[in-house]
Amino acid sequence: MMEERSKSLLMNIKKYKKGDILYKQGDKSTELYILNSGKVDVYVDDIYIATISEKGAIIGESSLLLNQTRSATLKVVEDSEFMVIPSEYIDNVILENPAIGLNLLKIIITRLRNTTKQLVHLQKVVFEYERKIQKLQKEKSEQKEFMLGELFYKTGIISKKELDEVLKIKKSYEKKGIKKSIGEILIEKGYATMFQVMQLIKLQKELKNE
Repeated sequence: MMEERSKSLLMNIKKYKKGDILYKQGDKSTELYILNSGKVDVYVDDIYIATISEKGAIIGESSLLLNQTRSATLKVVEDSEFMVIPSEYIDNVILENPAIGLNLLKIIITRLRNTTKQLVHLQKVVFEYERKIQKLQKEKSEQKEFMLGELFYKTGIISKKELDEVLKIKKSYEKKGIKKSIGEILIEKGYATMFQVMQLIKLQKELKNE
């Protein structure tokens, strides 16, 4: 990793090589990243979720703003450059660069809107899946991927038609010897965001452990 000073004294430019880890799930959140160039893969509990490659993408904002540990592991998959903002300088950087603050606000509003739509369904879904998972555990059934897809359907994120389409695509990949998760396909099709996939994988894991 190489580090340079940016035009703003509050931000640094850091360069990472392919194979580097930007941060790991569970790490303390101390910096905000803005992707200048390159590509990173996102993993939750060692499960591939998505790839971030859009120039200007803001990374690590949720954990930093909420003062939580990192919710995912990010691995650099090609040489990349980031604008890095230490947590203690966030307020000053936003004052210097209003566009960064606006983008953060858009991200937060979008996630709040998606979360609000789902909250109405979640309590009933949790109760239903507690019973379903208990039944599946007793029967020693292995339907993890299907259950995740159904969870997306039950929370109203995707329609039944979209669920059927995703399951069909997954089967076609399997026939070709390609391993792709339900979450990955949902993101590829634009039916769910990376944040939604991460949250429902977490919910599924919590329900399974109860």
